[in-house]
Amino acid sequence: MGFILDLLKDIPLSAVLKEKLSTAESQFRDSQAQVSLLEGKAFHLECKITELEAENAALKAEVQQADLKCQQLEQQIEDLSHKPEPPPLDETHKRLLAALFRRHTLHLYELDSYVENHNRSLTVLHLRQLEQAGFVILREAGQPRRANCTITDEGTAYALKTNLVSGAIPLPALKLES
Repeated sequence: MGFILDLLKDIPLSAVLKEKLSTAESQFRDSQAQVSLLEGKAFHLECKITELEAENAALKAEVQQADLKCQQLEQQIEDLSHKPEPPPLDETHKRLLAALFRRHTLHLYELDSYVENHNRSLTVLHLRQLEQAGFVILREAGQPRRANCTITDEGTAYALKTNLVSGAIPLPALKLES
């Protein structure tokens, strides 16, 4: 607006008009300074908005990944907590498991009496099947009289759950070989 005063120098103006024009020019400069300041603040805020939007997008991606991981962990917990039911046991398996329930650990020669014909191979076969089901731990030693079998917590739970120890399964008397 200073150029307006320069143009108007040659034109006679009243002092009041010149004062008003000078005040308007001063206000205009102040307004321009404020506009520049506000434009700078607006630019800074736009940059901050862009930065926050990028951070928000990254956080949303992290939340999605965390949700996916939670779902996977929940599925693993579900899978682990719902073990499939063990296969039904035949009478020989039940007799062996009931005997181990009553005594916890028995030698193989003691367990032979629970198997048809007191056959060691059949005893080991049945015990291995029980071991695969997680019901017993079979420890075979170099000497046959030292090999033994122990019932696991799962085997104990199964014996209790299915009432193997209620007396429904008769156990033969143990014959100790000398």
